[in-house]
Amino acid sequence: MKIKRDIIHIDEEKCDGCGKCIRSCVEGALRIIDGKARLIAEKYCDGSGICVWKCQLSALKIVEREADEFEEIIVQGRC
Repeated sequence: MKIKRDIIHIDEEKCDGCGKCIRSCVEGALRIIDGKARLIAEKYCDGSGICVWKCQLSALKIVEREADEFEEIIVQGRC
């Protein structure tokens, strides 16, 4: 179900694929795909923004928008 909440947004133009954001995302919501950081599933992103602070290029930001609910149980099962 979609709800309005904080979630990561990645500016693909700015992203250089360094992977620092991926290493900081304990939920595993981000992956490098085709040389760029990508949000692999909205339900994995808790919207905490830890990844934002790791990006030296300001390619990531937290936005409020309609997104799938964060599913902590699923994330815990993936770790």
